[in-house]
Amino acid sequence: KIARQSPKHRHVNIELCVSRKPGYYLWNIVFILFAISGLVFLAFVGPFDNTSDRVSIALTLILTSVAFKFTVNEALPRLNYQTLLDKYML
Repeated sequence: KIARQSPKHRHVNIELCVSRKPGYYLWNIVFILFAISGLVFLAFVGPFDNTSDRVSIALTLILTSVAFKFTVNEALPRLNYQTLLDKYML
């Protein structure tokens, strides 16, 4: 009979360095949302007499950003906390 003096449970520590390339999110989400938000300033470029046109542009861009948020939300993973991208999109 051979008696082993080893511990019951062995521990193995593994360290992984994981990183995500943000290029996809920057170009396909952040840049497009920035462009949609930047177009709101077009509402202030026109003459002040065309109030209905300016309001129409602003509301259309708000609806566009909401629809974009719903579309992007399907592609992002569901997390219990808000990421920097979620905070930007709010």
